[in-house]
This record gives sequence, structure tokens and C-alpha cells, in this order.
Amino acid sequence: LIYQPAVAGITLATVPLLILPASALMYVLQNGSKMVSRAYATAGGYATEALFAMRTVVALELEGHFAAKYEEALRAVRWVEVRNATVVGTTTGLALSAYLVMMVAGILYGSFTLSNEMEESAFEYAVDGIRYCAYDGDNTPAGATPNTSCAPLVPFEMNCNWAELFGTAASTPLDATPLGGGESSAQLGGPNLTLLEGMGFESVGAFNAYVVASSPPGYDNDGYYPCRMAAKLVLIAILAMMMAGEGFSLSGPPAQLLVVAKQAAADVLSIISRVPAIDSFS
Repeated sequence: LIYQPAVAGITLATVPLLILPASALMYVLQNGSKMVSRAYATAGGYATEALFAMRTVVALELEGHFAAKYEEALRAVRWVEVRNATVVGTTTGLALSAYLVMMVAGILYGSFTLSNEMEESAFEYAVDGIRYCAYDGDNTPAGATPNTSCAPLVPFEMNCNWAELFGTAASTPLDATPLGGGESSAQLGGPNLTLLEGMGFESVGAFNAYVVASSPPGYDNDGYYPCRMAAKLVLIAILAMMMAGEGFSLSGPPAQLLVVAKQAAADVLSIISRVPAIDSFS
């Protein structure tokens, strides 16, 4: 809620998808046996009526009538049981799938927002006359060149997400990354470089100052990175709301026991506090 209130709000908005089927499920579980009993009571009433009518001669002609009414009542019982079983199965499935809907809604909102922020913070990365290039389509760094064109590659665009990765993995050997090796490594200053040195900087502080100064004017984020919509915070917000919902759902039975215990304690205290009508010390 503190770090990603929007994601938490989107996740919370899906709670009715859990409450509605859960409420219907609890109603059927609590009242299903009563519904079946009422349906059986109707059939039992026809059976009782037939038994009492056996004392008359007229009842011989009503056997078919009573049998038809009894069968109709039993069909109603079967319909009630089928309906209850269908409602229980459907509402249970909907209640369980609500958690998946919560996660999907939060992740979709977070991912689209993060993608928009990455595009909003993007700028072409070039340091000291070296242009950094990337594969077309996924913006994965693939090398560097002193030329003005990266063809057949495309210019690499720095964004808040890539800046965080470069900042946290600054000491990674350059040869262990897609930027290292071959002509690209030679252009960046030769072997035995760290990733940060390959990106043109000796310290993380200098790198931070560069990305802050080069960030697009419309991008408002102190320090440039990490992104405001951090993926890890999105997952934390979603899981926190899901765990909170599950905790509230499990608090029902203990709350009922507390109410019963409170009433029982009140009855005991009323007996203890009662002043007898007869003074035993007089």
C-alpha cells in the first residue's frame, strides 16, 4: 500500500469477485440441508395422506393419484440436491479463481505501467563518441561502435530499468555480458573491463549523474532509477493484498467462537454478581 498504492487498489477492486461466490457458497452450505428437508417434507405429507386414506374404500381409486404426487415431490427433492451441488461446485471454483484474477489484474496493470515508464524514460545512450547498439525488437545491448549508425543493429536506448541493472551489476566482467568480446570489446577499451567501465564510466556515481542529466525532460523520477513502478514492489503489493484477504476470510470462525465465549462469560458473571434475596448472615 505504501510503495504501490495503485496496484494494491486494482487488486482490492477484485475482492467482490471473491466475496460474492463465497457468500453464496456459505448460504448453500448452511441452508442446503434445510432445503432438502423441506422438499422431503412435502413428499412425506403426500405419503401420510395416502396412509390415512387407506381406511376408506374411496382410497382404492386414488392410488395412482397419490403415487403421481409422491413421484413429483421426489423429483423436486432431486432438483434441489442437483441445484445445491451445482451452486457449491460453481461458487467454489469462482472463489478459488478469484485469487488468480487478483494476481492477473495487478500484474497486467503493473506491467503496462512499467512498460510505459520505460518508454517515457528512454534516451539513446552514447558516451565519449561511442554509440551503443542493441538488437531490434527487445533493446538488449549487443555491442558498441564509433560510427554514427548501428546498422544492422539499432541504437540502444537507456531507460530506468536498464539503468538499475547496470548500477547493481557494475562490477560484472564485461566479457560475461553481450557487450563483451570481439570488435565491441576492443571499441570499449579492451579486455578485463567491468560492465560499468564498458558503459563508459569509472564509478557508479558518475554513471548516475550522466543518466540523470540525460533523462528526457518529461520524466520525473529522482535519481532516474529504479523505476517508480518496480516489478518487485508490484509482486509484493499483490501478494500482500492476497494474504490480507485470506487472513480476513479465516477470521470468521474464531470471531464466532469469541462471540459465543463472550455471551457465556456474560451469563456466568451475571450469576456471580447476583445478590441473593435472602441474607444468609442475618
